[in-house]
Amino acid sequence: MKALANVAELRLHRLRMRRYYRMCFEGPGGKIVLSDLKSFCRSDQDLFDTDARKEAYLLGMRRVLLRITSFLNMSLEDVEAFGLPHEVEEDSK
Repeated sequence: MKALANVAELRLHRLRMRRYYRMCFEGPGGKIVLSDLKSFCRSDQDLFDTDARKEAYLLGMRRVLLRITSFLNMSLEDVEAFGLPHEVEEDSK
């Protein structure tokens, strides 16, 4: 995906992504999968590990879960504010 050119495109992209994430995760099956991901990604546990690589791995897993939940919890006001444009640029690499 190319970097988005302007604020309007970014807002439209975030609005679409919000809708797509909700389509995937808000139904009964999606809620079961999301619950499994929360457990697998240790969403309610401390991720500290003395092995820095293992800790980085765990943090990466948590980051994916946080991205999913951020789109599920995103309000229309959040879409309008559009938050962090670098997220879209990072994802396009």
